[in-house]
Amino acid sequence: MKAVSGTLMRSIEASAIQQGLVDSWTLMTRAGEGLADAARELMFDTHTPGSFFAVLAGKGNNAGDGFVAAKLLHEFGLRVRIFHTSPASEFKGDALRAWNELPPEIERRTELHAADLKDTIVIDALLGTGFGGTLREPWLHWINLVNYLNQPTIAVDLPSGLDADDGEVRGGAAVRADVTVTFAYPKTGMLTGRGPVLCGRIRVIDIGLPDETDDTVTRFVPCTGLDDVRHSLHPLEFDAYKQKRGHVAVIGGSSDYPSAPFLTAEAALRAGAGLVTVYVPESMEIVCAPPKALIVKRLPDDGNGVFSAKSAGALSLPSNVSAIAVGMGMNTAEETVPFLKKLMASAQCPLLLDADALNLIAKHPDLLHELGVPTVITPHEGEMKRLEAALGLASGARSRIERAEALARFTALHVVLKGVRTVVMSPHGEYALNLSGSPVLATAGSGDILSGIVAALAAPSDSLYTAAKSGVFLHGLLGEMDAPFAGRGLIADDLLTRISAAFDFVWAGGV
Repeated sequence: MKAVSGTLMRSIEASAIQQGLVDSWTLMTRAGEGLADAARELMFDTHTPGSFFAVLAGKGNNAGDGFVAAKLLHEFGLRVRIFHTSPASEFKGDALRAWNELPPEIERRTELHAADLKDTIVIDALLGTGFGGTLREPWLHWINLVNYLNQPTIAVDLPSGLDADDGEVRGGAAVRADVTVTFAYPKTGMLTGRGPVLCGRIRVIDIGLPDETDDTVTRFVPCTGLDDVRHSLHPLEFDAYKQKRGHVAVIGGSSDYPSAPFLTAEAALRAGAGLVTVYVPESMEIVCAPPKALIVKRLPDDGNGVFSAKSAGALSLPSNVSAIAVGMGMNTAEETVPFLKKLMASAQCPLLLDADALNLIAKHPDLLHELGVPTVITPHEGEMKRLEAALGLASGARSRIERAEALARFTALHVVLKGVRTVVMSPHGEYALNLSGSPVLATAGSGDILSGIVAALAAPSDSLYTAAKSGVFLHGLLGEMDAPFAGRGLIADDLLTRISAAFDFVWAGGV
């Protein structure tokens, strides 16, 4: 999937219409249908079946999308009001047609007050991708009112006031949405600057632009969306057996963090690995109840519950191990360095380095010279900064994409730079921004689960880059199974039970 600028999006649509490949009214109708479906989903997610839908409309095509959705919601038997900033006499083209097709029962107003938005789901159809100036009244007041009242909010194509190209807010304010329903392609401004915070969850609606127009997309930001993952994953073959599904080795844990590797291991099992073996220090107490399907092996240590040179001497992985995940809860004791060095030097299959493995590498960058297999590292922002400092790659004012590329090229490793719109970067500069996820994932142990999912996908795969992209997207889906206002009580253990449902969601195409 590609994210395009607002200017390029308008050019793609105009080219398709000019060539007679599709007409503008069909595009608006499909956009409105996708918007109505998303609005109904948000209503059920937020448990507000009695709410009004408040469609806030400007006068352009975004307003037309909102009018089409309003008509459909009304036909579904739901309550809808339209608040429009401009008189009906200013509507033109398809927006005017959509306005004229509204059922007379739908109430329409040109003024908006706080009481009007009580117990509503707001549909922000005020401004589109062409906006780039200063907000005038009443737009500024309406946007500020939406943000102040904090009702569930859906943005149409992108939040009003957000620059579609660079994600800046120059007009004085922008809508803060819970969900952004965007059409055909994400817009680059949704992924940079203020975009990730203001857009919330992103849902991309196929409005039927013919494939031929995709050839015109020469300036874009690569993304990982639902379709990408569905095309990269395949159902299990009917003659599959556990070895064919891959054997993942998870190596980590310490007396300080005894449960972390078991989160990773269970995630790998639930993400499809046929076998998972966990290696932990011998004197580390296991304080959780691992799934019975896990194989647990203890490596001798110095009696303090951390891996050491003694552990390295006893380390011998089976030849059928097809992916290794290392570092979760491992601790950064200096005595662990010889163990990590041997592991990195002796690995014979794809390797994933996370957490304390990365922190030890930041202390001892020469460890990177031991690697001889395809490797992915999964730093969060703090780990990234430590690695950059150790390798002389100062972050400076560079973007997350530029930073991930610099690290990937310098180390010749795949990099998963975690955060809002996680960056997955190959050693050759191929990259994608992840479109899934939610703040629910900002909880202890969430990254351990990501490592398990990626390792499980890497085990039977011939592309570590594809496995990383797919794993990151699936992990993001785990956080999208709660309503935007829910999920505060969710912990990493809960995410494990959702992995199967995330795969089902992908197979079903998001239905």
